[in-house]
Amino acid sequence: MNLSVAAVIEGLENAKEQNSGVIQGDHVQDLLDCWMLFDKKAKGWISILEFVCLIILLPPPFGRKDLKDNCIFKPEDFQRAKNLIYNKNSYYINEEHMILMKNKDILNIL
Repeated sequence: MNLSVAAVIEGLENAKEQNSGVIQGDHVQDLLDCWMLFDKKAKGWISILEFVCLIILLPPPFGRKDLKDNCIFKPEDFQRAKNLIYNKNSYYINEEHMILMKNKDILNIL
């Protein structure tokens, strides 16, 4: 009997290891929480620029740390960086989340 129980437990552990991926339950919750920042009325859809901001705000595995480091500013740095922009057509600014990026960076992110 003990041998049968041990075999079942070992089989369950092997299945768990094989089915565990990069994305865990906490990561999905991070995605949902961040999605709600952009989809406040729960329509189930956001614009492409909001999607880019979502990717920037999300932690790995959905997002990338280098994006966050290059696009999100502290309040005092955001205002200064925003004031330094001369050609506003080549930048995307999301003031609510303090995101500032060049339009060509948007294409690289996508």
